[in-house]
This record gives sequence, structure tokens and C-alpha cells, in this order.
Amino acid sequence: MRDDACSVERQQARALVFAPRRGWIVDDQHVYENDGVSDAEFERRPGFQRLKETLKRKPPFQYLIPMDESRLGRESIETAHVLKQLSLTLRRTA
Repeated sequence: MRDDACSVERQQARALVFAPRRGWIVDDQHVYENDGVSDAEFERRPGFQRLKETLKRKPPFQYLIPMDESRLGRESIETAHVLKQLSLTLRRTA
């Protein structure tokens, strides 16, 4: 098994332990992953693009559980922008 695949699996496993501790339910259709694609690539990550499309409509969830903000992206300015947009979008659903 590849190291990056283990990393994705490990991140998902941690999120699936974290969420119920907060009383949250994780819907499998809203698990967004980019296995095998660099986090530096914002436009070529299918899971990230699917997340952005989902958030264009009324988000079907209130919380996003990344293992770390670096999992959203490696380029700090663009990642900060993404975090701000996610925060604003999810705040509207609360």
C-alpha cells in the first residue's frame, strides 16, 4: 500500500472518530478526498472541486473536518482564501 494512500485512510479514520465525539454524523457522500494528487494543485483535485461545487448550493453540512489546514492546500495565500470562503459559507448554514 502506498504511503499517501495510508495517509488518506488515516485522515478519514481520525475524522470518523472525531465527528461522533462531537455528536456529528458523517455522510459518506460528503467525504472529499484527493488521493494521489498533490495538495499544491487546487484546480486538478477532483475531491476539492466536488467540495466547491457542493458549497455553491446550500451546503448539506455544517462542519468540514480536515485533519490539518495543510490538507486543504499547500500554498498559504490560496489556502487562507479557501479557509475564509469555507468559514463564511458554512457559517450561513448554522
